[in-house]
Amino acid sequence: MSPDPAYIAEIAQAWAQSDASGSANERGAILEELVKSLFGGLPGFSHWKSRHLTDDGSAEFDVCFHNDIRLSPFPFAEPAIVVECKNTGHRIDAAGVRNFIAKLEDVQVSWAFLVAAQGITGSGGRNTRAHAAIQSARGRKVNLLVVTRAEIEALQSAEHFAALVRDKIMAHSLNAPFF
Repeated sequence: MSPDPAYIAEIAQAWAQSDASGSANERGAILEELVKSLFGGLPGFSHWKSRHLTDDGSAEFDVCFHNDIRLSPFPFAEPAIVVECKNTGHRIDAAGVRNFIAKLEDVQVSWAFLVAAQGITGSGGRNTRAHAAIQSARGRKVNLLVVTRAEIEALQSAEHFAALVRDKIMAHSLNAPFF
């Protein structure tokens, strides 16, 4: 996988803009735009809608993608893939993770991503806190994969991101510590 200077620059620019922002809403919007670009670059993924409200207005999903299973690294997942964006200065706790999982269960989405700049609480190796909430949801057929700022900053190309996603799917599916 060869480094893609434009890809690397786009990521660096987004984080620089985010770091310079004094507004939590603006930081969130910057991360949502970066997510649209990164995930939209995966084979078979196309952006459908941002900030989608459910019909009853009870839940909002940050960024939603159509998953064309003929081309996607998710041929086993349904056509809707949801990404929750958390561009905060702290790790997302178990309550925040459980809240997102509950939204997924309400609309029967079985695969989603949480892009959490600082990650989540607990330890994947010991299956504690937010990690435990993700493992528990797995038993209910809700699969949540976490991507952090450090992982995004380390990306060198769209192919590298696809490999990261593949590795997260495999580790999650085999119930390995994956964060």
